[in-house]
Amino acid sequence: MTDVNVVTSCSFAGWEKYGRRFVETFDQWPKSVVLHIVSEDDLPKIAPPNHKVVYWALNRSRHWRSFDATNKGLLWTQGTSSCPRPEGIAPRWRENSGHNFRYDAYKFSKKVFAIDLVAEHVEYGRLLWIDADVLTFAPVPEDLAVKVLPDGYALSHLHRIGYHSECGFVGYNLGDPTAIRFIKEFAKLYDSGEVFKLAEWHDSWVFDWLRNKLMIRAYPIPHRSKGHPFINSELGKYMDHLKGKRKDKGRSYGAEQVVNAKLPYWQQGLRV
Repeated sequence: MTDVNVVTSCSFAGWEKYGRRFVETFDQWPKSVVLHIVSEDDLPKIAPPNHKVVYWALNRSRHWRSFDATNKGLLWTQGTSSCPRPEGIAPRWRENSGHNFRYDAYKFSKKVFAIDLVAEHVEYGRLLWIDADVLTFAPVPEDLAVKVLPDGYALSHLHRIGYHSECGFVGYNLGDPTAIRFIKEFAKLYDSGEVFKLAEWHDSWVFDWLRNKLMIRAYPIPHRSKGHPFINSELGKYMDHLKGKRKDKGRSYGAEQVVNAKLPYWQQGLRV
């Protein structure tokens, strides 16, 4: 797996709940792959044997420093509906509906700025974003990055018809200028506040909106599940994505697995 970098991000609370496991199970990846971890907090600096792990302070991102300074105290930018917000902002947002992830720009911007920060320093090969609530349970083959981000594509993603992409995994081909442009425009949307003019503000919805606007050549990673596409794709042969309440269980349900159901990990999985 030549010139492949993986980037993820989490807070200290996330590190304690799932981030440490992400790093500890990364020993299943080829030793040539560099792992980058971005955080707003000071995390323990651990690494699997013979693997290079680079820890980045989110505050090194000029975009994050600007966005944080402007929005840190504004609850309406953090998915809270029971507070005042500028007129005309998110008109479909129901009042007093509690927290709504669709409008938590503050949380999801950290992911966007993390990708931009690492891309500025890597500048070559394939950069793979993987959510920190993923664990690797089987050896990752040398050619995985090419399988999920083939030559000729700027991006790859887990596309869903009629719903936003599942961005627990996204591939960026840093050798393609349009991928670099996409990353910079992605960060600029949040930093400038332009994101608040869109229908939704979380990274997955904005990712699709910007991808279509720029007409980026993106590879839709094949899968067979609208609800849990990550594990029902090529990625599910080696990794489990513990999104949502699955974090508390420590793994996804075996019954959610369609494509890779015969693998030992999924045979031993939790049943609903």
